[in-house]
Amino acid sequence: MSRNLLALIDTLSSAQDTMRHTPTLFVRAVVYADVQNYPDALRDVDQCLRIDSTSALLWWHRAYCSVQHAASASSMEPINKLPLLLRQPMEDIKRALSLSPDNPYLHYNLGCMYLQQDMTADALQEFTTALQMNDVIAEAYYNRAICYQREEKKAEALADLSKAGQLGLHQAYSMMKKIK
Repeated sequence: MSRNLLALIDTLSSAQDTMRHTPTLFVRAVVYADVQNYPDALRDVDQCLRIDSTSALLWWHRAYCSVQHAASASSMEPINKLPLLLRQPMEDIKRALSLSPDNPYLHYNLGCMYLQQDMTADALQEFTTALQMNDVIAEAYYNRAICYQREEKKAEALADLSKAGQLGLHQAYSMMKKIK
């Protein structure tokens, strides 16, 4: 399906010469990401950003594609290279946040990046901010529980895991058993 959509987008855009048009490029970038063609997705997102650098969604999508591309291309890389691989995507998420500071999912994504780099206090703050804006993000409760667990705050971790489970993230219950 996605490959057919790419062919359709390419056909329509070449016929109408609209590839300079950001929405068309962005749709193509999303489809490229869907088929895990991250280099082409990044190329299109970068072109979109040259046209319009004021879209938080574009910055977020570039961060997403960069992380996915790095993960697929560097699965053999040592873990100590993780901060280097996340530097640009983290800057992209921060840029998106500067454009859309009230987006809880951007705070959640930044928290995930901090958590991956063992920046627990920063991650905790971002997950808390995301949950203050939208208190039904199960994954934010789950990841905040990981932060609490790292800080040896068992009661807080268990409370967040319980909430994550209530919101449908059932793996939280198995993690609760490990903490108890």
